[in-house]
Parts: sequence; structure tokens; C-alpha cells
Amino acid sequence: MFGLTRQERQALLFIAAIGFISICVRFGLQMRVRGRPFLALSADTFKVDVNEAGLAQLTDIAGISKGLAKNILAYRAAHGPLRSIEELQEVKGVGEQRYNQLKEVLLVR
Repeated sequence: MFGLTRQERQALLFIAAIGFISICVRFGLQMRVRGRPFLALSADTFKVDVNEAGLAQLTDIAGISKGLAKNILAYRAAHGPLRSIEELQEVKGVGEQRYNQLKEVLLVR
């Protein structure tokens, strides 16, 4: 094909696939279904629900040690699911500074 090597053809195919995917994502972001965006990304899209997360998921978050993750799980076991992100301040080991950091990456649904 056009005197290209196999490796060059693969590189072109890869670039074309990336271009196609980006066009699809852009179209999805612009498309509306029943007046609402078809594909909507918000700041909460990448946040972790503190009531759904387990030990492994919590410890993957910067600022949460294994001990703090265990404290969060113990608090949930004792008090039930958190009702607001502000309630996270009542967990042992979560002070004002840590709370301000964690409220950016955690949410309560």
C-alpha cells in the first residue's frame, strides 16, 4: 500500500483510530438527547463516593493512608453512610487541612 512498510501502515492506522475516537467524543459532548447533553462530564465525574469505596479504593487516593481508610470504614460501620461530605470531618484523623484536601476528590451521593 503506497510503498509503506508494515510498521508505517500500523502507525497510520493508529493515528487514524485516535482521530476517529476524538471526533466521536467531541460529537458526544455536543449532542443533546431530549434537551440534555448526551455525554456530560463534570467535576464529580472523577470523584470517589466515600460511601461506596472500599479499603483498596480509599488507599489509592492521595492523602488517605491505610490507617485513615480503616478509620473511614469504621466510622461508616458505626454510624452508617455519610450524609454529607462535611461529616468526613468527624472521622478520626481528618482535620481541617486534610478535609479541605479530601473534599476535592471524594463525594457523598
